[in-house]
Amino acid sequence: MQNTQSNIEHRDPKSLRLHKLRKHFPAIDKEMPDWIALTDSVSASGVLVPLLITAEGFIADGGWRWEAAKDWQLKEIPVQIIPEEMVALVIAESLICRKQMTRGATLYLMMPILNDIVASANYRWIENVKQARRTNEIELKPNDLKVSSNWNPGSEPETVKTLTTRWGVGKSAFYVSRNIWQWLNESDQKALKKLFADLGKTLPANLKQFQDDLRAEWEPKLLIGDKNLWNVESGIKGTLTGGEHELPQKRLDLLGDALESFATRVQRFDSPNKISNEIRKWLDEKESEMEKAGASPRIRPLRDVRAEPVRGTRAFAPSGKQRCRRRGPRAGCT
Repeated sequence: MQNTQSNIEHRDPKSLRLHKLRKHFPAIDKEMPDWIALTDSVSASGVLVPLLITAEGFIADGGWRWEAAKDWQLKEIPVQIIPEEMVALVIAESLICRKQMTRGATLYLMMPILNDIVASANYRWIENVKQARRTNEIELKPNDLKVSSNWNPGSEPETVKTLTTRWGVGKSAFYVSRNIWQWLNESDQKALKKLFADLGKTLPANLKQFQDDLRAEWEPKLLIGDKNLWNVESGIKGTLTGGEHELPQKRLDLLGDALESFATRVQRFDSPNKISNEIRKWLDEKESEMEKAGASPRIRPLRDVRAEPVRGTRAFAPSGKQRCRRRGPRAGCT
């Protein structure tokens, strides 16, 4: 049953499967409030938002809705067909939009499909050019994206800059997540061996088992948000050194990435109102991250800052009954 105008079909959930690019996603925690709310909605109203699937029935977006539909034994659910070439990009953009997942966890899950994402983004860019659609997308260069453990970051790929700008994250967060994924998942343990060498430590007799134990300890903490990227990076290094390791300049590193992330976000806004809202949201996120890391660079007093127009310009003033406005050499509070 197909709607030719919107390209929506209805299919039996039993005929669908998750796409192979989603195989590394964590299993759904069915005790989560978000999951319970979704299943309640599906039981009452069915699946309202179509799943995005390939013509062969592999799910790119909508895995939770699919699981809920199976739990409630729905006979049909709405789906929309997308080209196979678009799957990786759909998965990436779906991850970015997940409110219950931190940016660190999102980046970590995107690491094994980075090259697929770049190829998918290029496919969309080419299709838009063919159809004369005007977008703000930049052509990416697959050969410019190096994520192997022996890559020398002397010259930073333009593709990395473009991706981090598009996703609204700092480049340092990108590279930390890349390192963590390689340490925990590379089948040849090349990156993990290099880490042992850099820290001056001897390799364990069974490196594969050591890697499995590291992943079992640290991956869940990152994915559920208990630890941020820098906590996990420091924890892994601490495991290798018996607790002797400490991140150098941890406070400056955290603050530097926070400011970089903020600058990246602000580039997208041309309206002061939007920037003000983004500042408040960003401050809350960074305060939470830095408190978990035990290294907050005193951003808490800024949480209540809000933008206020003053004589045709915008100035930042503390919220509350007293607001200071400079009106010349003698500035007072009114």
